[in-house]
Amino acid sequence: MKKRWKILCLLLLACGLFYLHRHYHLTVDAFLAWQPENLFLTAMLLLLLFAVKSTLVFIPIMLPQILVGHLYPRDMAIFLNVLGLAVVMATPYWIGKKLGSAKMEQLIQKYPKIQKILTAQDDNQMAVCFMLRACAVPPADIVTMYLGATGMPFVTNVIGGVLGSFPSMLLTTFLGANIRNPESPAFWQALILNIAWIVLSGLGFYLFKKVHSGKEVNQ
Repeated sequence: MKKRWKILCLLLLACGLFYLHRHYHLTVDAFLAWQPENLFLTAMLLLLLFAVKSTLVFIPIMLPQILVGHLYPRDMAIFLNVLGLAVVMATPYWIGKKLGSAKMEQLIQKYPKIQKILTAQDDNQMAVCFMLRACAVPPADIVTMYLGATGMPFVTNVIGGVLGSFPSMLLTTFLGANIRNPESPAFWQALILNIAWIVLSGLGFYLFKKVHSGKEVNQ
């Protein structure tokens, strides 16, 4: 059922893009040249996109962040992307709280590596929230649902998650700001830094998991 829902969403997205291209001649160049007239309304729609992203787990958070970086000046883009991070931390948290711990326990069992790390939340909840987002632990939104269902304080979840996601968000915003000029040095610097951060975050996840596994053995 879950796979069917994902396929349906992807088909609807593909149909929507085809319709825009066919009737409004939407191309990559036209999109990159587009500037919204109402920046406030556009910001509200982008925050809504962040909320939708956090419920459809398969959509990467980089997409709305790049879009924000592309449409807004640097300082405003960073501010909006921080708000977007807060939305991404809050939405699945409350979904998990509503679903309850029993259903989330069943869901999280599909990810045994994540399940081991989540046992560390009793030791230092803020550090666990920070590392889960800083290390780009997949699937992050499901993990946040689990934290909400198991009683993680809301403020701890949001602050830890936003702080952990902040470096990646800055790099992605920088990439979006330079996406109009893919041949420029600034674009390639942003792209390389984003790839480097993904590699480092994966290494950080491995080390974090290894250290926590070592603590469990010693206990």
